[in-house]
Amino acid sequence: MEKIIHQQQVSSFMMEYFSMEILTGYMIPALISTAIFHYLLLVKDTSKRKWKACGRFRFQRRDSLETVVKNEAPVTSETYLVIGIGFIGMEIVNALLARGETKVRGFDRKKPRQQIDPKYEDIFTFIEGDVHDEAALDAALDGVDVVYSTFSLLRYYESLIFQYEESYNVNVKGMEMVIAACLRKNIKFFVHTSTCTVNVVPRTCGLAIMNEDGPYVTPENSLNHYFLSKALQEKIALGANGRVTEDGSSLKTVSIRPCGVFGANDGILTERHMTQGYVDIIYGTGGCDYVYVENVVWGHLLAEKGLRENENKVGGEAFVIAQDEPTTNEDFYRGLKKYYDARTGESFGINYLPIHLLTMIAKLLETYSSFTRKRIPGLAALVTPSCLELMRLKFTFTCEKATKILGYKPLYNLEEAMDKTVHDFLKIKLEKERKKTA
Repeated sequence: MEKIIHQQQVSSFMMEYFSMEILTGYMIPALISTAIFHYLLLVKDTSKRKWKACGRFRFQRRDSLETVVKNEAPVTSETYLVIGIGFIGMEIVNALLARGETKVRGFDRKKPRQQIDPKYEDIFTFIEGDVHDEAALDAALDGVDVVYSTFSLLRYYESLIFQYEESYNVNVKGMEMVIAACLRKNIKFFVHTSTCTVNVVPRTCGLAIMNEDGPYVTPENSLNHYFLSKALQEKIALGANGRVTEDGSSLKTVSIRPCGVFGANDGILTERHMTQGYVDIIYGTGGCDYVYVENVVWGHLLAEKGLRENENKVGGEAFVIAQDEPTTNEDFYRGLKKYYDARTGESFGINYLPIHLLTMIAKLLETYSSFTRKRIPGLAALVTPSCLELMRLKFTFTCEKATKILGYKPLYNLEEAMDKTVHDFLKIKLEKERKKTA
């Protein structure tokens, strides 16, 4: 059983989530919440999954993504543009370069946080631009054959009406601009990164194993603006399949639907928590098919291959890419803890937060935001009713369709993926420390 959160950890949590901007306008409710928070903390050990004893570098028994791609989705020597080079986008860039592509471009509003391998600097081109800028898109797409589109505004914690416009402008209007540019610039293949949550409805998602056949979420039943805007984005991407380009050929499109994607550079699911040495989770059995980023990239590359070799069954279709090992949120972080503890010799903390108290705080902050029409700053923005409900949802998807049509199977199982995530995180951390002291 995990120890109850120490007073120092609680204080740290409250200072992190209730910044001075919040306290300035909402001092009394925040102080009351803090007092209750200190008083009511309870801990339960509800973990069900039994993690095996930790072996050394389990993932190294598998062929690497680079090896598998070279053999099963080999180099095409065409010109690629990856639009949106965040976490998944940069992993796709690295995979394309590693398999031997020499004409790879990245397009985004700012330079990627994850640096490109120095040996690829001469063959990778970064282009700074916005998907709403027609001229910038046309210039980036000039001479391109294949587009990978991963860009999105990931506001899974927002559901207030006044907050929708920004998600709509980026995810929906942005996709309309991108597809129009692809048709103008005679793009052959378009691989879109969607999300499995485009058909996740809270009232029904936990009743059965889900697949690609479920209806899209609607404004009436979508849990947040991210789910809805991504559903609309995917409709635009898949609806463009077979459309005639300016030179008279046709655009072929496909969408990949990953679940919760994790990896050493994920920023949210594991990286941030390994950096701070602990994670705060809520009670309950919420969870999903967390999927390792290299498995997701593999699914993307197989989708591109499918557009080339099996257009009738792949074009215009969506494919769920999952780990095929659904787990609860708690068990996911217990797995991370096992490998973190083994690799570092330190103890990764799992702190339990009371859902009823957090719900009260979330409603308080949402009421404030609704009346003032201002976004809550900092990490406190994540404490919303819709975000808490998402953390409590449990949904499972099958990737049977991707297996049957694309030939997809996870390159790493969940334990191997956990092991590799911790290993890669520590490797990156060590490299950063070396650069600081150099």
